[in-house]
Amino acid sequence: MTYRIPDKTYELLNNWKRWCWLGELPRAMRPPFYWGVNWGFRSPGEYDMDVANAPPPAPKPVDEESAKRVQARWEMLPDAPRLVLMHEFPARDYRTREEVARALGMGMRAYETHLAYAIARIEKEFYGEVCA
Repeated sequence: MTYRIPDKTYELLNNWKRWCWLGELPRAMRPPFYWGVNWGFRSPGEYDMDVANAPPPAPKPVDEESAKRVQARWEMLPDAPRLVLMHEFPARDYRTREEVARALGMGMRAYETHLAYAIARIEKEFYGEVCA
């Protein structure tokens, strides 16, 4: 069974991901070349001309304060959970968790344990407890 990140925390971490993609290097991480729907992806126009001629959706605004809180908590994590959380959000390249775990040299059980630990630390920072 795959570890599922609670929705509230998932949105918080997506905000952190968008914040990581802003600004200049070395802090900023570059988004993948296939940014997806939130970053202006347009489907082929032959399906619906109204959709094809519509302006691209505006990206969600970044809540910089909460992103900085996530970043501070991320920096305090031990190496393995920090690496797993980074690959799950800002450095996500849409490989499966199994492929990422293998690339990091760990099994799925270890990967998901590190992910759950990192998520619990972030949730404790924001909510004072782990979300259900």
